[in-house]
Amino acid sequence: MSRRVELPGSSHPEPPGAEPVDDVDAGATISVSVHLRRGADGYDSRAALDDFGRFAADHSLWLRQEADESCLRLGGTHSQLALAFGTRLRLYDNGFERFPTRSGPLTLPEELVPWTLSVLGLDGRPLIPWPPVSAEAVPADGNGMWPADIARLYGIDLQTNLRYHHVAIIAMGGGYSPADLAAAAKAQNREPPPVDEIALNGVGNLFGSNPRADQELSLDVQVLAAFAPAATIAVYFAANNEDGLISAVRRAVSATDPNLRPSVVSISWGSAETFWPDGVRDTAQKAFEAAATAGVTIVAAAGDDLTRANTNDGAAHVLFPASHPLVLGCGGTAITLNQTGDVIKEEVVWNDNGLQGTGGGISDIFPIPAYQQNLPVPLAKDGRKMRGVPDVAALASGVPGYRIMFNGGPMAMLGTSAAAPLWAGIIAMANARRPRPLGALHAGLYAAHGLFREITKGSNFSGSVGFEARDGWNACTGLGVPTSATVEGLRLIP
Repeated sequence: MSRRVELPGSSHPEPPGAEPVDDVDAGATISVSVHLRRGADGYDSRAALDDFGRFAADHSLWLRQEADESCLRLGGTHSQLALAFGTRLRLYDNGFERFPTRSGPLTLPEELVPWTLSVLGLDGRPLIPWPPVSAEAVPADGNGMWPADIARLYGIDLQTNLRYHHVAIIAMGGGYSPADLAAAAKAQNREPPPVDEIALNGVGNLFGSNPRADQELSLDVQVLAAFAPAATIAVYFAANNEDGLISAVRRAVSATDPNLRPSVVSISWGSAETFWPDGVRDTAQKAFEAAATAGVTIVAAAGDDLTRANTNDGAAHVLFPASHPLVLGCGGTAITLNQTGDVIKEEVVWNDNGLQGTGGGISDIFPIPAYQQNLPVPLAKDGRKMRGVPDVAALASGVPGYRIMFNGGPMAMLGTSAAAPLWAGIIAMANARRPRPLGALHAGLYAAHGLFREITKGSNFSGSVGFEARDGWNACTGLGVPTSATVEGLRLIP
């Protein structure tokens, strides 16, 4: 094959908060996904497959074409793949786990570059660095409310039966216990939902492997089970890295039978936009466009680290994928209840004294979409009009917190990772009453009136950086939180 050149958009920085400790096991086997740029001039799927077939043979790699023909899977040893893509793989340690990763750009033979959007899977840095013990979950000692009780606080009727509907959760590490799910359902006088477990590239339900990741997924599944009554929950288990996330989204929206395709996909994971190389974001863009075309709504958590977004540069950042214009970003609130604990007395932006709280702000990457053009979205530092995050919000504070079952006992959880499946369930309930699913619902959502209760108090400041709540949309809680009118209002969106 011809001379090698750099693959645009493939350059990776060093993983933040991690140190190199060793070279990877050269003989260990892995696989990567090669995403093709199908709109490239002269693109021919057969020619592309033939060229990559020769490339794979030259480097003793196996090759498999995925079903939609826009993705190839290549596999071999670490050393074979590093040589094939012109990089060095090293083992890094972030204090919680060790993982293989790379830095700098990739290279490919010149004739393959115009057709190649991205190569994912060489970089194993975790999207979420799971510590072994959770700072976000504490034993429930009278605190915490069942998700069904939180629905009642918002006036949401959970009588809709979604028995023949599908909703999906992307699981990036860990697992859940069916026994815990059944116990939580029983405590809320509900039947446990049917669950489909989909393992991707050898990653399945790893309950017991990491308590923090297990708590997170247990929260996701149990909240969605409450807010999408009787719906089949499809859990897509994927590696905790960029390849895992995108592969899971692609798989979730690719079902050719619409009766088996989820109408909503919930993602409680993400990291600051700055950590995502251009090629990876572009590949995610294709997955989100495919979801919109298929009528699937993607919802994602806005994060729990205020405007820091797990960075340490002192600037405000937002999480991707919540910042993508085709994704519904979900922020978080804190509530005060009345004396009997059954009515919200006050609801404000979730901010625990600047230590943790809802993410939100202005994208560094995505220009302001049409649906936000007439809103008071703050300008970026350079004066550009950029996408504002989040779109909506719901309870995320640990007071009272979400009560779940974990390892056979009750536990209180917090975070915008509860707001995402909450909103996924609300959208699924609306879809059950519509002739077709909402899909990419932003335009209709922003044009609708009376669907939300605005949150006008509080801020998501971290130090001197952050945003204040205000009337209308704001960069803490978006348009606001759900009300008794939300499901019916979503049903009526054109």
